[in-house]
Amino acid sequence: MCAQSKEFRSESAPTMLNDYHRIKTNHEGDLMRALRNLVAGIALSGAVVAGAPTLGGAAAKIPTTKINGDTVVKVTNLGPTTFSGNGPYHAGIVSFTYAVPKTTLTPAGYSTVASCWYPTTANGTNAIYNVKSELPPAIAFIVSQNPAAATAATYSTGAISKAAVATGVFPLVLFSHGFSGFRYQSSTLTSHMATWGFVVCAPDHPGRDLASQLDATIGATPPTTDPNADVQDLIALRNTLSSNTVPALKGHVDVKHVIAWGHSAGGSASERLASWGTTQTVNWVKGFIGMAGMSNLSWSSTIAPYNAMPTEPGLVIAGDNDNVVPAAGLQTAFAALTGTKYFAEMANAGHNVYSDICVIGAGNGGILAIAAALGVAVPTNVATLAVDGCKSPNQPVTNSWPAINELTVGAARNFLGFDRSTVAFTNLHASFPTTVQ
Repeated sequence: MCAQSKEFRSESAPTMLNDYHRIKTNHEGDLMRALRNLVAGIALSGAVVAGAPTLGGAAAKIPTTKINGDTVVKVTNLGPTTFSGNGPYHAGIVSFTYAVPKTTLTPAGYSTVASCWYPTTANGTNAIYNVKSELPPAIAFIVSQNPAAATAATYSTGAISKAAVATGVFPLVLFSHGFSGFRYQSSTLTSHMATWGFVVCAPDHPGRDLASQLDATIGATPPTTDPNADVQDLIALRNTLSSNTVPALKGHVDVKHVIAWGHSAGGSASERLASWGTTQTVNWVKGFIGMAGMSNLSWSSTIAPYNAMPTEPGLVIAGDNDNVVPAAGLQTAFAALTGTKYFAEMANAGHNVYSDICVIGAGNGGILAIAAALGVAVPTNVATLAVDGCKSPNQPVTNSWPAINELTVGAARNFLGFDRSTVAFTNLHASFPTTVQ
């Protein structure tokens, strides 16, 4: 069973208050500026940095065809830049809670929250959500007690809430966030994928999400000790959608043709899901896309069936300046894969090129400076993750997003059999000379 979240509202993001209620501190101004940026920045809602713009212009009649029962956007001239911009749909969004069943290592089971981006032809205003739901309790309390912070804690998702799903049945993409991330962390990419005719669903992974890493109490008592709990989160999410218990998506999701996709630890989870799928009598995983993360070799699980060599096609993307998951290690692991495989390396790019992390609070010194101003103790491993790829010699992450969009959508369509050619996600240097090696 699942329960639809009420965290979204469809309205313009409110204008910041001019007169803030005072916080009992000698550094009121600095703290309030830092808090405004922290809560707005953690929202991670793509390239939108203010307000909630109205979406318009979706074609009344979108050219589609049917492949394996899926509604597929027709592409007449497939090329190396076809998917770098938004597709013909708008993105809608829905959020809900679902149950992850008990296992040997998780005897009680637990619940978590997922958000799904989906194709819609509706016009409307981007939904906004309150970032308090993503913060550790201590920080969420500060936000809730301060009207100015509560105002700042709303942020645009880049998608329309309560919009009807476009006519058709669309393939499912399961997205897994990175260590100390959360389901919205790569909203620029997930919303973009939806505009090309995919239902992209991303859960919070309670064992390694933002709240669990920033709050010592949560971090000390995770709901599971299973090292593959993130894979179980994805499987349970797929099964929830299969049961048609999410009213907004009922009858619109093809759960038999699924792409596993993720960043960092989530990239590892995407491959481990493919490994699990390889061992199943009926395998609904049709391909995997790992961005700065793999399970094979250096990131492998030692527990069957998550350590099986995946037979599904896979795309591995590395960053040449990634100090968290270096490209050399990914290349070694990639070389050991025995199935159909593809590799791409982003130029002048670090670990966070696949998320919105680097655009948070850039004018105030970035995430770590904001956290320091708030007195928030950031674990060393999280601090390292927070800045990798955000500064020189890396180029602005926004420069790389069109190429990453091209790679991920192109690969997903190919793995599902929508496009036979690989031109949309291989040998892209000529089309993206400054961002792809």
